[in-house]
Amino acid sequence: MGIFSRHRVLFYVFTSLKLTPGKPEGSWRTPNLLLNVLADPNAMIFAAECRNQIIGLLYAYIRVTPEIPIRVPCGVGEVDQLVVMERYRRCGVGKALMERAHQWAGEMRLDRLELSVWNFNTGALAFYRALGYEPAFHRMWKSRLFPDTT
Repeated sequence: MGIFSRHRVLFYVFTSLKLTPGKPEGSWRTPNLLLNVLADPNAMIFAAECRNQIIGLLYAYIRVTPEIPIRVPCGVGEVDQLVVMERYRRCGVGKALMERAHQWAGEMRLDRLELSVWNFNTGALAFYRALGYEPAFHRMWKSRLFPDTT
């Protein structure tokens, strides 16, 4: 298994997902989005490869917290997406991708790396806890705040 980033990802993603630049595919995985991510110096895609096939992807980006009276500004890396093909889960692929993201965060001199996990995703919660991640806050919402007008 190999971990690689940026332009090699572009080749593998376009060929494995059969994407055509400029042609929207109806999902967030459009070629133009991938090209924008790959061109963004504050974003990174890492891929895990096995036998010339992508078996996992990690997308992370940098955000700077604003300077406000109650918060000290800092550089934060956000792991937005981590996906591993089902048959390769629990084989170290996700861990290898996260370790590469940790290395990238260090290279970028970020203060911390953050991510979000759904409460029902107990496997992911256990995975991230095993890597040393801890809950920092709870995001809550209430749906359907507007009356039905139909």
